[in-house]
Amino acid sequence: MDAGQQKIEQRLAAKERRAAVPGDVRARAAARIGERLDPLLGARPGPLLGYAATGDEVSVDAVLRGWLAAARPLALPRVVGPGDLQLHLVTDLDVDLVVGAYGIREPRDVLPTIDPRDVGTVLVPGVCFDRHGGRIGYGGGFYDRLLPRTGAAVRIGICLEVQLVDRVAADPHDAPVDAVVTEGDVYR
Repeated sequence: MDAGQQKIEQRLAAKERRAAVPGDVRARAAARIGERLDPLLGARPGPLLGYAATGDEVSVDAVLRGWLAAARPLALPRVVGPGDLQLHLVTDLDVDLVVGAYGIREPRDVLPTIDPRDVGTVLVPGVCFDRHGGRIGYGGGFYDRLLPRTGAAVRIGICLEVQLVDRVAADPHDAPVDAVVTEGDVYR
């Protein structure tokens, strides 16, 4: 099987495994992931780039609310074109986000923007990860284009244990992460 086909199959299988996790189990896993993230985020410099979960993705909203409660700068991405994200500073997840592209909550376009190079840490969603930082997204290349633009930011993949594979079938353009956090462990 070629790498392209393997990637398609890994993506499909990981999505099926994630979808099979009951909502209450996913919520407990998200809380545990938040606990694992706390020491990693600690005193990290620069703004945090988060994401607004969609569908059965792991929600990091509690982490983002805690970050905001500590009066620390938070950015979220907004789709501005095919494979292109713009980062906006948000101060209130309930007021500053609207349903945007692909049905994902994203910042209002009137909010201040931030250069990706100014981000200190990125929480990265994905369909499937491996324990070495390999990542497969949804196929649009949004994060593959964004992550190299974040310079020295620490990139942390967020997923459920069921989304892990031994080794993702990554292409050369697939941007890796520095660590992967699940409800079970932190992999670096």
